[in-house]
Amino acid sequence: MANYKLLSKFKYGADGRTRLSNDAVENEYQKRLNGYSTVITNLYPRLVDKEKLELGLASGHSTSINPYPIFWVVTPQHLQKIDEVHRLSTSISAITSRNNMPQVAVESYLRSLLTNEIFFTNEIEGVHTNPEEISTIVWDVDSEKKSSNRRLESTIRQYTSALGAKQQQIKTLADFRNIYNQLLKDEISDKDLPDGTLFRDSFVFIGKGSGIDKTAVHLPPEKESEINVALTQLISFMNDD
Repeated sequence: MANYKLLSKFKYGADGRTRLSNDAVENEYQKRLNGYSTVITNLYPRLVDKEKLELGLASGHSTSINPYPIFWVVTPQHLQKIDEVHRLSTSISAITSRNNMPQVAVESYLRSLLTNEIFFTNEIEGVHTNPEEISTIVWDVDSEKKSSNRRLESTIRQYTSALGAKQQQIKTLADFRNIYNQLLKDEISDKDLPDGTLFRDSFVFIGKGSGIDKTAVHLPPEKESEINVALTQLISFMNDD
């Protein structure tokens, strides 16, 4: 398991340069897919056809049903990380217990974690925010004071609601839209709302220009009917312990 490689690297052989045959790669894929420690999901992403993209044919994506489900192989490294998370969680719980730390310190610690979580999540999505501004809203979110940054305030209220054990379980497609409405209430105009019944009904992707990034692996569904299928699969996965 120490030498486990992604299939995208495996196909270039041990030296990283010699392209293996399609049959060799398919055989390795089937071994991993049917392995004892493999977890197979019911999620079938819309994949970019790299060969078409490299040849400049069409848009690089296939309109046929993707036969490749998302799966992962549980490795010893995964198990070690899971054990580490549990040990650290137990340690943090002990440190922040009422007997060892004042509640105000625990509250401060949680809010600093929340600030960092929102800031770095936004950075990953390419949304530039200010940590100080986030922190200010985090500390004011329980008051009647309204922030000038509606988007951040709505996001932070959702986080604090979840931290307070008031979690919203997603069981239907409408649940996604309800959360969307809560996050964007009074923030965008009616003309900018999704053009479908619940979601958008046209193609959208995150990126620059009109072309498809050659490093892309997944493309979002184009039509609302396709979005509904993908999200229905996701709901089933999310609610499977």
